[in-house]
Amino acid sequence: QQHLESTTKLQQQHQVPLTQSATKLTKMQNLLHSELIECGWRDAMKDQCKELIRQKGLEAITSDELVRELIPVGRAAVPEGVRRRVLESVKG
Repeated sequence: QQHLESTTKLQQQHQVPLTQSATKLTKMQNLLHSELIECGWRDAMKDQCKELIRQKGLEAITSDELVRELIPVGRAAVPEGVRRRVLESVKG
């Protein structure tokens, strides 16, 4: 029973920080999502995706290939200001 009490106390001690971390993560994801839409990144990535499908052909490309090719392009296309604001929100 003492082990059970210790485990319960440990769970309670870590529950609040985990909840706070999850809340911060959700806020960061929401901020990133809205910032990327606002700056036109999302539309640019849609255009990149359509162009890649046009080049390779709809039947010749898989979703995995699209993701593999677009991830580096997408990461490089995130404006520095968006990166900075999201990082500041994580720190603050």
